[in-house]
Amino acid sequence: MQKRFYFLVVLIIILACPVKATHIVGGEFELEHLEGYNYELRLIQYFDVFYGNPGAEDPLISASIFQKSNNAFVESITLNNTGSEKVEYTNMDCAIGELNTKKIIYKANVFLDPNTFNHPDGYYVVWERCCRNNVIDNIVAPEASGQSFYLEFPPVIKNGQPFINSSPQLFPPLSDYGCVGQYYYVDFTGTDADNDSLVYTLVDPIRGFSSQAQPAPPPSPAPYPRVNWVNGISTNNMVPGNPSLQITEKGLLTVTPSQAGLFVFSVQCEEFRDGLKIGEVVRDFQMLVIDCPPAGNKPELFVKIKGEDNFYGNQVISFSENQPKCIQVFVKDPDPLERIKFRIAPVNFNGQRNIFPGQQGIVNGANDTLV
Repeated sequence: MQKRFYFLVVLIIILACPVKATHIVGGEFELEHLEGYNYELRLIQYFDVFYGNPGAEDPLISASIFQKSNNAFVESITLNNTGSEKVEYTNMDCAIGELNTKKIIYKANVFLDPNTFNHPDGYYVVWERCCRNNVIDNIVAPEASGQSFYLEFPPVIKNGQPFINSSPQLFPPLSDYGCVGQYYYVDFTGTDADNDSLVYTLVDPIRGFSSQAQPAPPPSPAPYPRVNWVNGISTNNMVPGNPSLQITEKGLLTVTPSQAGLFVFSVQCEEFRDGLKIGEVVRDFQMLVIDCPPAGNKPELFVKIKGEDNFYGNQVISFSENQPKCIQVFVKDPDPLERIKFRIAPVNFNGQRNIFPGQQGIVNGANDTLV
């Protein structure tokens, strides 16, 4: 008997168009294993080009490592500024002047001596810098609030054997704005070189001990102060909406914003191996929400199996085990010059979240069809 498999696939169409800041937009640490006990430590800082002061870009930074069990200082690491690159928009048709961010990368090669980095509770590396953008709307006195870049990592030796691990590397940051009253979705997940399990949660951004008077303070151990939210804002609605900003354990970030503004938020990515937590990285970032023009008419979607004549609407399409699984998607839209962007999301089986990333095209009115 020929086996038949049934998969429910949701095909989502996103209209990418009708989709501020003084210095720090956000960022995170990365620790990558090279060989032996040699690692590369990187700090990624997202810097606001539109509102930021170019003089606030540091030529080098000094990160500090502490032992988690007792918060004892271990050592400092100097990381050099190795250059920057612009954060590109997902769709340049939607670019606006306020959303102008660059990614600055600081690097250092580090030898993690197994005679030192062997405590089973692990270690954390931190760097503090002031200040955030003074136009952020959801925290108190953003122009006087810094960011603590924070990463936890395990010992380099366990049970007398080397314990090899690289921290998660998070995907590119938000590169588009949200619209009031319109659904916003972004895949905020990362990758792990060791195939460790990653779990994502929203947490209060870490403010730390930096200030306008002392932008890069001397090393201080945890715990670190968190940002102060303005009235009506909390961890549960860092970007207010219906629903407000949420993230799944797998890293899918969603919100339907209810008000315009610039909102800072923070995502904690925990790393697990064999059911045990071995590390975490925290990324801060910002979301710009504006009042966009009306969304217009919704596009119409038709799907058929390549080579067949029948079109499918809200139906289940079945494929036999050895049958090519190729579909054609047809889109019509009565509005002129609409840019359509596709995403296919598996909902009842494991698979690549974005089966064909970056697929998009233009529908030019009611008599045109995008295939």
